[in-house]
Amino acid sequence: MPSLSTLVQKFSALDSKTRQRLFLLVLAITCIVAWVATTPTEERVVPVSRPSSSAEGVDIQPESIFVQVAGAVKHPGVYSAPKGARLFEIIALAGGFASQADQSSVNLARTVEDGEQLSILKIGKQGSVISGASNSATSKINLNRANSSELESLPGVGPKLAGRILDWRTTNGGFNHVADLLEVGGIGDKLYAAIKPMVML
Repeated sequence: MPSLSTLVQKFSALDSKTRQRLFLLVLAITCIVAWVATTPTEERVVPVSRPSSSAEGVDIQPESIFVQVAGAVKHPGVYSAPKGARLFEIIALAGGFASQADQSSVNLARTVEDGEQLSILKIGKQGSVISGASNSATSKINLNRANSSELESLPGVGPKLAGRILDWRTTNGGFNHVADLLEVGGIGDKLYAAIKPMVML
């Protein structure tokens, strides 16, 4: 490798135009090297996933209803449940049936309504009402306050007929006379005669 003095001598021996070209070439190479050295390296940008603001990404809580549970359950009280809950789910919230509960007195598969009061009868109480052994006001079912399960405890009244009784009550603003039962579809003279001693206003 030639020494620096040798390179200087060779450079001096060149004509002025050649020396000028070499100088410009060296200057250009120096600028390029400096520019490359100072240019920052490209950074990789990773997109950040964000929670979706669409309706599909929103955790919507189901509409709640409130139901009062009374009678032969372990923990009577008012309970909140999703709209469309079944009666057996409400009973579970109340701790389940008490030991003396007459489980056949209610339809566990039916849906419950907001603001409804569920009265679970004790064993023997329903039988005394149906047989007509007691005609006291406390043992009768109030047509203007009874819920579906209480109406179903009446002889010949199932879930569908109980629903028609409740619909008639809502449409007409309540029962003014016990005899208004005859205006409910599905209740004839014979069924009315069996129900009449067991209901009140």
